[in-house]
Amino acid sequence: MKISRLEKNIVQGNPLIEARKHMNVTEMRLFGLGLSDIHPHIKDDTVYDVDFHDTWITYGELQELFNSDHNGNISNLKKKIDKAFQAFIEIPNSEGGFKLRHIYEEMEYFPQKGLLIRFHDKLKPFVLDLVGKAYTVYKLKLLFLLSSEYSQRIIELLLKQQGFFKKGSKEVFYEVTIEELRRELNITDELYAGRMDNFRSRVLDLPI
Repeated sequence: MKISRLEKNIVQGNPLIEARKHMNVTEMRLFGLGLSDIHPHIKDDTVYDVDFHDTWITYGELQELFNSDHNGNISNLKKKIDKAFQAFIEIPNSEGGFKLRHIYEEMEYFPQKGLLIRFHDKLKPFVLDLVGKAYTVYKLKLLFLLSSEYSQRIIELLLKQQGFFKKGSKEVFYEVTIEELRRELNITDELYAGRMDNFRSRVLDLPI
């Protein structure tokens, strides 16, 4: 039985979950769509992708996913794709610095046919080669149910903690400093500076 696109799992290595993602809501959704057909190497007894391949999102799927119900618009999708192609991730290193990684090798749109997405090979350690590494799995539909990049990123960070469930507990806890949260949610130091009431309202309360 064919699985609906939104019901597919997307998988990311935890360093990618924790990375600073320079993406807005739509860019996060396109990122998730690209991941939805990737089968990472998690266990040796399963079928997995050795290299990145082309992921095709049909025109019908684009119409369905980027309509008014999801706060999108198929008519200006070209602008969204153009901007998404420029997105990158920022991964901290052990020396207090960081490394930047491009996300896509190629994105190509064909009217009435759909969108082609191929990831950059530099993402392999964070998406494909996950055997023996910590990773996070969630349904693609989460990225379309949540309406802000803050809520999308917060749910990723919380779901990363699933492996740390305490026996008998039904809650996930994630302790983080304000400085760490700013980095992981891609919030500049100037934004909400000196206004913790606005920070709490817009970054925490509204997404929750």
